[in-house]
Amino acid sequence: MRAALLVIVLAACQLVPEPLGAAPERGGSVTNGIGMKLVYIPPGKFTMGSPEGEPGREAQEVRHEVELTKGFYLGTCEVTVGQFKQFVQDTKYETDGECDGKGAYGIDAAGKIEQMRAQFTWKNPGFEQTDEHPVVDVSWNDAKAFCEWLSKNEKKTYRLPTEAEWEYACRAGTKTAYAHGDDPEGLAGVGNGADATARAKYPGWSIGIKAKDGHVFTAPAGRFKPNAFGLSDMHGNVWEWCEDWYEPNSYPKDKQIDPTGPATGKAKVQRGGGWSSDAKRLRSAARVGRDPSAYRGCYLGFRVVLERQSGTRGKEPEGPKKRPAGLRVAGAGNSWYSENCEPLCTAAGIVGHKKITGINGNRIEGLKPLLEKGEIDAFAYGRTDIGVEPKLLSVLTELGPKHNPDFRGVSVQMPRLVHDGRQGVKSAEEYEQTDLAEMQVKLEQVRKRQETWADGVNAKVGKRIVFLVPLGDGMLEVRKMIAAGKVPGVTKQSAGNSVLRGDIVPHQGHSWNAARNVLALRGPVPDVAGRA
Repeated sequence: MRAALLVIVLAACQLVPEPLGAAPERGGSVTNGIGMKLVYIPPGKFTMGSPEGEPGREAQEVRHEVELTKGFYLGTCEVTVGQFKQFVQDTKYETDGECDGKGAYGIDAAGKIEQMRAQFTWKNPGFEQTDEHPVVDVSWNDAKAFCEWLSKNEKKTYRLPTEAEWEYACRAGTKTAYAHGDDPEGLAGVGNGADATARAKYPGWSIGIKAKDGHVFTAPAGRFKPNAFGLSDMHGNVWEWCEDWYEPNSYPKDKQIDPTGPATGKAKVQRGGGWSSDAKRLRSAARVGRDPSAYRGCYLGFRVVLERQSGTRGKEPEGPKKRPAGLRVAGAGNSWYSENCEPLCTAAGIVGHKKITGINGNRIEGLKPLLEKGEIDAFAYGRTDIGVEPKLLSVLTELGPKHNPDFRGVSVQMPRLVHDGRQGVKSAEEYEQTDLAEMQVKLEQVRKRQETWADGVNAKVGKRIVFLVPLGDGMLEVRKMIAAGKVPGVTKQSAGNSVLRGDIVPHQGHSWNAARNVLALRGPVPDVAGRA
């Protein structure tokens, strides 16, 4: 069964979004007070620079051994417009481009990258951006000011990564040109650089890979598959400022321990490449340097490091204090949502849930204001079929995370077979005669259709935001157990309120009582491959 299926019924009450793609054990992550997620990067050794035969290599990328003795937390994505906006609103900060009136680089109507102009700033780089896009047109000074503000607010130390930390995190254990391998065409799946998408819109652009990554300018942060450390957009989207001063040929040949670059300089290091970069600039070892105050590119941003506090060995630093356990859950659909959420939460020991009322079925009018105020943490959709209208889904997946960094996602009740998938069940006797193996096959056919739909939505959004709850499978497991004589005191599937909640077809047969029996007598509901 696909990854879209959650096999434990109670997981519906505690949705946890995660990016597409697997990552190895990393030692945990934290989410700070402005909704920024940072993943722990453990200490280690690696070879910095590139081999002489690597296409696009520059002579300055001298290979040398580096050891990082301290672990650190690094933002899983680049700092977004929305996060930078919080900083500006709180401090009334003006960027270097706004202060000196020279602005920044930007895009004109013909797709040409224009030199510094006052009209271009982080608010308007010449192309459309939302709060979810990485902030651009910021200088190194602007990035440092953001880190200082965040450090003060969080009472922890935030900074830009050193160049060595950045390459170590980008490589994530790899020695190839890119974290995914040596083929530049594979960049379309892991990053946003110059490509066929851009050339289709602007035929005058000549560089880039043959594949399409789907974005002409910046992409919303975290839309591409992360590397093995769980970091997104390390290749492309925007160049990223580092702490170090830049010297073109400053790499030593001997081993370095916790290097921080030259003591002085006139430029600061930029890494990773951007949406307008050719493949050679997107390599793990590629590096450039720019003036820390005067250079503000519409393809340039940054991500931040959270230093691990002393005395936290073996445990995570504390994140910001959250609300009491529980979520503000809205929903629509049939009685699965209205009748079963509370007992499921109670059984799981979850307290503090708030059920948002006043939403009539699929009506978006009642939903939008709550989403725009950030007053919904999760949405439960409980219907017997797929039942989600595309317009409602698009509103949920767009406005939910945009206005609430803690938005968990949308849970969707997986199907049950009304009348056991037959023309109709008119009596308890007919209900008992259902071939459960045949019913399993029919259920799987319906389920696969729903999984395909959910996988498509998650892929489009770029992270898991739709969760499927296998209640139909839970109900069928209970019936199999009853038929096999494994439920004490219950000999018939149509036994009524004692197990199946009532009626012959049974009303919302994926009921709390059915789920309770599965959990109590068998454990987590298995998927079709028998995995728990």
